[in-house]
Amino acid sequence: MNKKNASLYLKSAASLFLIAFLLSQTELENYRSIFTSLDIKYFLLGYLFIHGSMVLGAMSLLKLTPNSEVSPNNRLTFYSAFYLSNLIGLALPGRVGDFSIALMLSKITSKTQATASVIKDKLLTVSVFGGCGTITFLLLDNLTLATTCLLILICTALLHFTLTYFSQRKSSAPAAQTLLTFLQKKLASLDKTPNTKLTAAIGIKILRLGFTLAGTLLLLKSMNLDIPTLPTLASIITVHLSALLPISIQGIGVNEVLYIYHLENHGLTIAHAITLAFTLRIITLLTLTSLYSYYSVRKKLAI
Repeated sequence: MNKKNASLYLKSAASLFLIAFLLSQTELENYRSIFTSLDIKYFLLGYLFIHGSMVLGAMSLLKLTPNSEVSPNNRLTFYSAFYLSNLIGLALPGRVGDFSIALMLSKITSKTQATASVIKDKLLTVSVFGGCGTITFLLLDNLTLATTCLLILICTALLHFTLTYFSQRKSSAPAAQTLLTFLQKKLASLDKTPNTKLTAAIGIKILRLGFTLAGTLLLLKSMNLDIPTLPTLASIITVHLSALLPISIQGIGVNEVLYIYHLENHGLTIAHAITLAFTLRIITLLTLTSLYSYYSVRKKLAI
């Protein structure tokens, strides 16, 4: 058994164990009660906000991808590739889906530029969550998690500056020059995004976080739960940051535990946490499928 397979088995085991444990702590009647008392109005509004957050996710990467806004056909190619790569990400463990878009965008930009755009997009996402997490946990008087988010923000910034530095560095030593030339070919696009587009991408990411927060609050409201905004935002931030750790398959089990950790004192039960996480996964699948189908059809009609 190689290390990759071993890691997959361990993550699968962790997800299965956590879900099995949580399910053993509650009765099926609890789920029936949640679904039968669901407020459809708030549920549909929550769905629309989560749907909108995924559209904003595509728009932020669009701002960072060279040539993606040159023509309507390029935009259609970008959007269909983005939503397809996210669907692949749901089906496959690891980061295959995250970077598969770099291969799909070869028709509108080089693979190197596309990969650099994806890397920058991921770094900006982590930075936004790290910064917002620092402020949120300070407001909640949770210094441990506030410090953790601040360290994540600092490490992300240092990583970006390091990559940019190596993409511009020159050396007279033959061996070092060979290595730097290789790095420059791979990383040269990291520092070429115009400041206006970079600022727009950051703004879109913050707006996306707001949409995700509103959608989650509305979904909780549809389950007849009135949970404060800050704890809900804290749960969203930790759920997204936990995705950086290779400890589960698509956050299964881990997300539910984090929702319980942050929201249990505000009325969230295990059944509510499992229902919320399951609902968000279904909404994500439906949204990505519908958007990919829409842009694929538009792209074929435009040919």
